[in-house]
Amino acid sequence: MAIHAAVAARDLKIDAEATAIINRRRRDEMTQERDQILRDLFAREAIEDAKLLERDARGEAGIATYIAALTAKVTIEFYDRRFTINLAHRDNAMRDIAISAAGRLMLYITRAIPSAVQVAENTAKNGIAVPTTPADPQWVEKLLDSSQWLGPAYSRGLITVTDLKGKPFKATKTATATAQPREVRDPWLGR
Repeated sequence: MAIHAAVAARDLKIDAEATAIINRRRRDEMTQERDQILRDLFAREAIEDAKLLERDARGEAGIATYIAALTAKVTIEFYDRRFTINLAHRDNAMRDIAISAAGRLMLYITRAIPSAVQVAENTAKNGIAVPTTPADPQWVEKLLDSSQWLGPAYSRGLITVTDLKGKPFKATKTATATAQPREVRDPWLGR
């Protein structure tokens, strides 16, 4: 029985070594196959990325061609001022800000006209001279300084303001535009 046990142990050792060699070969083959598959996938991704970049470049070239040929300016005269807004910009954000500014200016005007008409009617009924100028002499400055109206577009140079003869308007800082000192209070300390 001792001979049989020695032979069996030797066979188990050889079997284990053979299994280890087979496993190593399979692992090496799997690693090589995996590496080849990864190279193929990365190559396919690179080709797809190149196609997407080429497509995006064609799109950008299309935008550049369109914007270069586009004439899109809004000129609005209100009271004694002429506002000109260029809507043709390559950059989406700049274009959106300009378009929004045109809409905001029109909103301001469509609100100001009925209000001024009401003031004119009421003053005429009372026998007072009808005002033909804006009630606020700094109405343009306030429009240009306000982030809710034309401030974002004006600060980026998307709006030009002139008088009706074409003389550039020089904005002065309004009382609302000057920074007020901020008082910081600590709720725990009461100061």
